[in-house]
Amino acid sequence: MNKPASSARAWLSALTVRARTLLRHGGHRRALAVALALVLIASALFVMYVEEKKRAVPRAIAALVRDSGSRLQDGLQNAHTEGLEARAALEAHYAKVDAHLKTLRAMDARAHEEFARAADDYVLTVREILRRVAADHRHRVDLSESVRALQTHMRADNRTGVWITQAVQKRERLETEYRAYRKTAEALAGLLAQYAESRERLARHFDPSLLPEGGLVGAARERVLATLRATVQDVERAGELAVYR
Repeated sequence: MNKPASSARAWLSALTVRARTLLRHGGHRRALAVALALVLIASALFVMYVEEKKRAVPRAIAALVRDSGSRLQDGLQNAHTEGLEARAALEAHYAKVDAHLKTLRAMDARAHEEFARAADDYVLTVREILRRVAADHRHRVDLSESVRALQTHMRADNRTGVWITQAVQKRERLETEYRAYRKTAEALAGLLAQYAESRERLARHFDPSLLPEGGLVGAARERVLATLRATVQDVERAGELAVYR
């Protein structure tokens, strides 16, 4: 049951009982005047309550959007910070925005449908960007370790059976991690390119100055692509890897 309507019914029920009591024990005219005043007060309170709820929904949507944007900005600014703490922070940003999206979709926002749809699109875009940012960080670090491991192994060449077996294993691991990293980086670059459209759509209902600017996101995209190009070169220098195109 709708909570404002339920509360209003409770108010009106109590006022009706009060009015009947006045009719039984007070003057007829006085009782009617008091009952009418109480009904008017209840009606005014009900209208105020409903209007406040209507205003509360867009405020709640705006809060989710703003926090999602803030987390995106922090995530992009720290995407290339090394270490487990940085990785955990990125994954925490993703998890929080994922929770925001679920909260948004559970809202009764029919009275603000266009705003809710634009917010859904924006928060979904941010969530997917942060998902790829966290994955990009993880794959990039793992791939870097595999490159170093293969290079070290190749320099220790002794051509024994064990050495060859280990070299094949390290190469296969490197190839697997390279494919995962490249797929993630390219997907991230694509999502970052779509961000401006999502932001523009939301800007019709929300102050865009409170969201990460296109320049920041564009710079992040260029950094992702530059890192991808440099990583390809590192992998090629590690040797024994056919470049996937």
